[in-house]
Amino acid sequence: MEKLNQKLGNKILNTLLTLALTTAVVGFIIDLNNTLTYGGVDLRNRVVAARLLIDGIDPYYFKWHQGMSDLLLDPETHPSWPISRATIPPTVLMLHAIIANLPYIDQKIIWFALQWGLLLLNLAILANLANSQVKSKLVLILGLFFFSGSYFWRFHVERGQFYIVYVFLLSCAYWLAQKQFKHSYVLSGFLIGITVSLRLPVIVMFIPMIIYKQWKILSGAIVGILSGLFFSFTFAGISIWKSYFSAMKVWEQVHSGLREFNSSTAWIDSHTGYPKQIEGMSNMSDTLKLPVDDTSLQYLFTQFGIRLYPNTLTLMLCVVLLGISFLLYRDRSLKNPTTFLFLAGMLMVLISEHFLPATRNIYNNIQWLLPVSLIIILSNPLSSLLSKSIIILLLSLFLSIGFTWLPYSALVGDIAIMLYTLVMLLVLARRNSQLIT
Repeated sequence: MEKLNQKLGNKILNTLLTLALTTAVVGFIIDLNNTLTYGGVDLRNRVVAARLLIDGIDPYYFKWHQGMSDLLLDPETHPSWPISRATIPPTVLMLHAIIANLPYIDQKIIWFALQWGLLLLNLAILANLANSQVKSKLVLILGLFFFSGSYFWRFHVERGQFYIVYVFLLSCAYWLAQKQFKHSYVLSGFLIGITVSLRLPVIVMFIPMIIYKQWKILSGAIVGILSGLFFSFTFAGISIWKSYFSAMKVWEQVHSGLREFNSSTAWIDSHTGYPKQIEGMSNMSDTLKLPVDDTSLQYLFTQFGIRLYPNTLTLMLCVVLLGISFLLYRDRSLKNPTTFLFLAGMLMVLISEHFLPATRNIYNNIQWLLPVSLIIILSNPLSSLLSKSIIILLLSLFLSIGFTWLPYSALVGDIAIMLYTLVMLLVLARRNSQLIT
């Protein structure tokens, strides 16, 4: 009877995996078409910023005008804005500088292939680290169906976003931590530190490093941050970081309602002085329609007429992180602390994003791939599928696929997946600590 049930279970998993693979292939074709049809507006601002950096021009306060090369034109930057649309740190621009001088259409194709390649590599790494065939298949089904088939992944690829790079670096860091060869923990931490230098909110991963006393990973992370910063200081100078933080302060004021950009006479008017073709392309400003709202906490409160200022958001975030840290500290003696470090760390990073005084778009959700996969790796597959909490996860994942006609679907999905991950983290930590005692 047990063999019969196992055979039936494998058949169901294989059927779901086939469906997931089909979904991924269809998604790949759609993404390729979107890449060729639309302008990749978020990729464009990074490409232009990287080119400016190479030329020794401040990419954060640059203003394009007639007579300049269209290689430096981001047509989505309104002429009245005091700053450009570049919101990434100089370390990210240093990476883009590697291919920045290629024709833009070539960079779009390269970035499309890179995004999909990194997604598949992420799944391969995480499926390989699962300690059973069932868990490996569940990770692949999760990634290929719910993530590669989601609306947020369509949007991520079409816009030419960068978040999959952070997920890949942290997945590699987790892989190193699990291999446990000489200096693997230090190298794992180093990759986390490099990721912090690319995206500063990742620094909250230091909290679970301290809770679980992972000093080698922590030391490697500090070296990684310093290395990333030193590299950018060497090639771009310290002044570029001052300009970056200054520009981010302006964006913070805009998102907090303390400052307004004058873009009243219809957005189209801002394009009247721009060439009709930019680098041989007439679709540079074309975008896939995004029918979902900003999911940041600040935006949510503004819908109820409440304005949250940056200091208030920071205080609220500290309270939330302290609360989670206290709960984690109770069950800090764990059999496999590194997995919990990455699970808790990613949860804290993703929670922190909602407290930033900045727009949080739906494409950020690709980062949930790592923590949800880690829950599968840590869990008993059968008990997880039968638990009541799976309803919360399925609600979130189905909302993320693209039920955009539902009001606040993206926000409800975000809250659901955060709640699921937090509950599973605490439940799994309690079970794991009991195995030690």
